[in-house]
Amino acid sequence: MAQATPLNDAQIKRALRYCQARRHVTRDTTILQFSLYTGLRAKELAALRISDVYDTEGAVRTQFTLSKSQTKGSRARTVFVNKQLAQQLAVYRKWRHCSASNAPLFRSQKGGTLLSQHNVPAVPQHILRMWTARCKQSQWKTHIHHTLG
Repeated sequence: MAQATPLNDAQIKRALRYCQARRHVTRDTTILQFSLYTGLRAKELAALRISDVYDTEGAVRTQFTLSKSQTKGSRARTVFVNKQLAQQLAVYRKWRHCSASNAPLFRSQKGGTLLSQHNVPAVPQHILRMWTARCKQSQWKTHIHHTLG
């Protein structure tokens, strides 16, 4: 199997700019940045809860641990949150308006159905496909988690 090609800085900037034109700007930008800056896979993003990312006061954690059930390899792992992601998560917290610690971090665009491991990748993958088409880039072969993760 071929190794996925990471996105370069210009591609990342274009993808983030594209998020600004989407209906759910804050959610889509947060999902994309989460994937880019932490290397989390779709299943791991879908498994995140409010309490994984925010402390009891609502502040963004600088790091958190994914349990074995939340990861692809069934191994617990520590995830570090950088400054850019922490800033975006603070914005997302205000936009999300959810204080239930056990609630999923990301919900569907309709707000009712939880994002699952099957439709979480649709957001970053769709963002990348759309800007690829818009920018007339050649077809890309990449997985976001290979970029910075």
